[in-house]
Amino acid sequence: MAERGADVTGIDAGEAPLEVARLHLLESGLDVHYERIMVEELASQQPGSFDAVLLNTAVAKAGDPVQMAAAFGAAVKAGRTAFLAGLMEPRDMAVPSTPVAGTPFFDLEAKR
Repeated sequence: MAERGADVTGIDAGEAPLEVARLHLLESGLDVHYERIMVEELASQQPGSFDAVLLNTAVAKAGDPVQMAAAFGAAVKAGRTAFLAGLMEPRDMAVPSTPVAGTPFFDLEAKR
């Protein structure tokens, strides 16, 4: 996925698999962020921050496969919601997109 331009984050609960992945990364020259973290923790720290999740054996070998799958689902839920909301129309030039352009933020807070 990184070869095709995607922002990729690789996670694992163990340091050894991450070290192997980092060695492969040096050989490939790709840009991938690796982090030692449990998926449940990542999903709570960055809810909805991922558009897709690929996994190897994380679900199959988890102590609670249903909970593990739910954690991966939580990581992509907001991405799916944003996709369903639809893309903006393409534009030839930049145009202000808010009716309050130029209004100081403190004026906006007072009107809420």
